[in-house]
Amino acid sequence: MKKILFSILVIIANLGSSSAQTFNGKLNPAPAQNPVILNSTDTLKILCALVEFQEDRFDQTYGDGKFGSIYSKDYGSDILDPLPHDLNYFSNHMLFAQNYFRKVSKGKANIHYDFLPDIVTVSQPMRNYSPSQSSETFSELGNLAQEVWQIADQNFSNVNFADYDLFFIFHAGVGRDIVEVTADFGRFDLPSIYLSYTQLKKIFGNEFTGFAVQNGNFRINNTAVLPETESREVSIVGGTALIELTINGLIVSTIASHLGLPDLFNTETGRTAIGRFGLMDGQAFFAYSGLFPPEPSPWEKIYLGWEEPVTVQPGNYNITLTTNLTASITDTTILKVPINSSEYYLIENRKRDARKDGAIITSIVNGVNKIQTFAKDDTAGFNSFNIELIDGVVIDVDEYDWAVPGFEDEQLLTDPFVDLGLVIWHIDESIINAKILENKINADQNNRGIKIVEADGIVDIGEEFTSIFGDVVVGEGTRQDTWYQGNPSEYYENKFTPETKPNTNSNTGGSSLINFENFSAVGNKMSFSLSYGSQFVELNLSQKLNINESINSFKSVKHNSQTYTAVNSGNDIYIFINGQQFRKLENFSDNNFVLTVYNNVLYLITSYNETFNVFAFENDENPSYTGSLGLGNKITSPAVADVTATANGIEVSVGDETGAVKKILIQGFPELQFTIFDVDNPFSNEAVKQISYDKGNYTAISKSKFFDVDGSIVSLSGNIYKSALIKENSITYNSVVLTSDNYFYIISKGQIINSFQIKSDNEITEFSVADLFAD
Repeated sequence: MKKILFSILVIIANLGSSSAQTFNGKLNPAPAQNPVILNSTDTLKILCALVEFQEDRFDQTYGDGKFGSIYSKDYGSDILDPLPHDLNYFSNHMLFAQNYFRKVSKGKANIHYDFLPDIVTVSQPMRNYSPSQSSETFSELGNLAQEVWQIADQNFSNVNFADYDLFFIFHAGVGRDIVEVTADFGRFDLPSIYLSYTQLKKIFGNEFTGFAVQNGNFRINNTAVLPETESREVSIVGGTALIELTINGLIVSTIASHLGLPDLFNTETGRTAIGRFGLMDGQAFFAYSGLFPPEPSPWEKIYLGWEEPVTVQPGNYNITLTTNLTASITDTTILKVPINSSEYYLIENRKRDARKDGAIITSIVNGVNKIQTFAKDDTAGFNSFNIELIDGVVIDVDEYDWAVPGFEDEQLLTDPFVDLGLVIWHIDESIINAKILENKINADQNNRGIKIVEADGIVDIGEEFTSIFGDVVVGEGTRQDTWYQGNPSEYYENKFTPETKPNTNSNTGGSSLINFENFSAVGNKMSFSLSYGSQFVELNLSQKLNINESINSFKSVKHNSQTYTAVNSGNDIYIFINGQQFRKLENFSDNNFVLTVYNNVLYLITSYNETFNVFAFENDENPSYTGSLGLGNKITSPAVADVTATANGIEVSVGDETGAVKKILIQGFPELQFTIFDVDNPFSNEAVKQISYDKGNYTAISKSKFFDVDGSIVSLSGNIYKSALIKENSITYNSVVLTSDNYFYIISKGQIINSFQIKSDNEITEFSVADLFAD
């Protein structure tokens, strides 16, 4: 009988590729700004209420508002979530959540749960508490929560609400949480949701401080609303069929919502965004019909304080990553590779069956523990789309990551030891920070904050397709989206670089210069090489400097086979030789600086207030020298130098607060000599902000004006931030000028020849121009 029902399920609902991965709502519509960090000495205490409604046989809700009324006949105990739906039934589901969090957090997230002594019956039928499909506040569910806790407070005086952190409502009926298989039935069921304090304030107003209980001595400021089951009957030709879906995954993800995890599916469409590679995606918490979700993604674990990644600095490495369940304390399980200040990769070795002992499923059927072992996914009744071999309530699974993608690969059906490779995540904290409070981290299909780098080169997780039969199918993650030697995908090259498909570029399109190559074959330990550079750019410096101050700017040069690095912190300059501190120049610079080599002497050129400063150094055997020149007015632009303009010394230009540009010639060593050989005044009343210089020719900017090499002045709207001088040919210069509101201007001979604006939520204040291809 179950096989027949499964066939109907696939034909009608297609839950594995459409419904189950489309969560019809928002589980955590108002995530907290910061997560709840638990450690092994903490316990999250949950109080659960069982809630029934006034009896009402309404044709657009499942059941009549009472527990156990959703089925039209007795299906016995060989189904998921069999009747009776009583205290033991819900306690078994909470036991699953307790086991899940203890394991995936490595003992840091301990869950304790209690139930109210009796069922709470509210005053209205279910439909009166059902928010509209388009609701943003879910005020009807807020009213339900308020009524439940008021009734509980009045009737259960022995319950100390202050003992608990999180409050659950398990209500009679089915959740309005997946795409329905019929057009209109179930539309007045209740959506599953976590009502955070922030969301409750949206419902009841900013003055809301919680539901008052215990004579006002305690206030409940959160509530999770969940159904008794997600199983439901649907009409078919000749009768009804039972679609079996359970609530384990929903319970786990709801608790994770309270801990601070945001929804990671597309909250605008409900479609999957990270697939079954993490927890907070509808495809994940309905994996294996909701029996058990996979472990959280590495970002989710790091965010909740359960894991700490190993972070690498630019350099060349041979990396080995061990899967989580087989790792020793010295093994690396999560690698963090920074791309820029807000983006980075997280790499993990993900395995469905790391212990190679199959999936061991523990369930409770008729009050008795039942343990089943599956060596591999089984088309006959144990896979992500068909769980007919599982009965009762699942309370434990030995490896939750059996739920990650894998069943779709036919090789996995014949060889139980075939598994996944490395999973690479692209994380963009700027998107996360900007969108977490509105619960839209992954709502932009083309600009996700947390995404899988799909190794097969086809970005299809969450994309919607229509088959030749007219069926709508949503792309989901597969084994081919992981990185391993032998991946058969068409575009796979066993490397991930700026030139591959996919590539390692940042979300803004810039090359990260990061190269992952030579991924090993699948195993509990997997290796690959990591390097930085490209055919045009090579990394020639990587060092860690021991400095506890904030860094304004830094530069490095090679000199006498050694690497010199200068760091500007506050008004001081720190100079390092091969990473070891050599000299500290106090009150030496309040501007950017030049670090260059001329006639085998290292020069650091900068300014402080009205003083032009130079530090010079030849080699370890000779002392260093400093020199300074007072210029009379505060220097407001960083010094720019040209060591090729003349054979007689170094030409340097600086601008001051009066709008003057002064050119200085540095000569002599060890006795430094300074000569002011030219003074210009392009801005009579605006301070010079920056100078660009090339062999006697220069451009300059003030707050609102641009001075070109031909002496012309261009006034621009908005504040000018920065300019760059480009030598087009032997006689022609072009300039790129950045102003506020992310406007760029291309200027030549005093004329604006082009302009464009970068559309971004972030204000751009810096840019670089380079001729990478010598063209």
